[in-house]
Amino acid sequence: MGLNIRFFITVIISGAIGYGISASLHTAPDTTAPPHNRPSDIAQNSETDSSGLTLADIAQFHCSVPLQQEKIEQQDSLAKEAVVTSEKNASAEHHLRGMDIIASALSQYGYRAESLTPQQWRNFVAEQSTDYWTAELDAGSELLNLAVIKQNTPMIKRLLTNHVDVESTTLLGTSPFQTAAKYANLDDFKLMVGKVKNLNDERYDRLIKWIKKENQPSLAQAKIQYLFNQGYVFDNMNLQVLPLLSYRENLTTPELVNALSNINPNAPILNGRNVMLTKMIVEGANDDTVTSILPYFDAENLSREVSASLLISSVLSNRIQHSSTIRALIAKGVDVNAYNYGSPSILMSSILAVQRAKSDAEFEMQKQKIAALIQAGADRKYIDNQGNSALSILGKITAKPEYKQQIRALLD
Repeated sequence: MGLNIRFFITVIISGAIGYGISASLHTAPDTTAPPHNRPSDIAQNSETDSSGLTLADIAQFHCSVPLQQEKIEQQDSLAKEAVVTSEKNASAEHHLRGMDIIASALSQYGYRAESLTPQQWRNFVAEQSTDYWTAELDAGSELLNLAVIKQNTPMIKRLLTNHVDVESTTLLGTSPFQTAAKYANLDDFKLMVGKVKNLNDERYDRLIKWIKKENQPSLAQAKIQYLFNQGYVFDNMNLQVLPLLSYRENLTTPELVNALSNINPNAPILNGRNVMLTKMIVEGANDDTVTSILPYFDAENLSREVSASLLISSVLSNRIQHSSTIRALIAKGVDVNAYNYGSPSILMSSILAVQRAKSDAEFEMQKQKIAALIQAGADRKYIDNQGNSALSILGKITAKPEYKQQIRALLD
């Protein structure tokens, strides 16, 4: 029995000594740390073997070795917590600094960070971006051009407040004011007009043309009326007066009405290749305007080309809606067969216009014009230098079958 105990103790001691040597190669034992368990509680009356070690000594060794690893882990954990805490403190400091920067920027535009709404934030971003384009990029005119096209009134007002020049030429080759004449609504247009130094600068001679071309009639007329009220002078017949013919029946300004009433329909234009009456019809003179001026029109000495141009302009104009106006022109001496010398005839041109009809009413208007030409003696059998006749032209156009049948009946 004593042999077995000695053998057991010897095995334990040998293992412990081997483990202690291995551990000491890595880390020196911490003799100051208290053991987890008191060795005396483990073996109070331990026997001593031939090596001089008691069971208490062995217990003391086993309790102290795991403590070293645990202490290292504790130290690592504390170090990691310190790093995390430092990072959190730094992040919080950066966050506070960033909030101070944002709050300062907001206050420059009259906003308070603590009561900021989503809409105010969007306004702030737009206003700050606008200032950046204007001050940093020197591209205020380009931005104003875009704002006018998009009809962004708040941005237009801000740019004008920042003294962006409405008359400077942009990279697109036009000024913001010219763009406003074409694309702005009436209120934005008025804002832009107020920033123009001289409305009667020669750069703006074509202003009425721009307005007429790109705007709906009612908006165009309102813009023209506003220009007149602001001192714009209508003294160029071709560029400023004649374009008003499209709005004559709605014009109430006496000066503009008188300017239209004093037009000479016989005045030669385009170096004598046409007459003023043709130009008036192209610009939008209606039936009443043309018939009221016809008593002063002399058609006796018109060339074949001028006669054809005058009559073709009349049959193609949507503002000439009554066939009686066509008959009145022919009665004044305009030759209904003036172009029957190789070119497509006036009758052919009138038939081609059928395919532009967008409604039954528009078709009926064009059909009556064709009937007026035929009744006045238009040559239905004429063939031009391309081998086309009135019937072949009718066969080529894109129109409703019933429309083409009705025109065919007039030609038979």
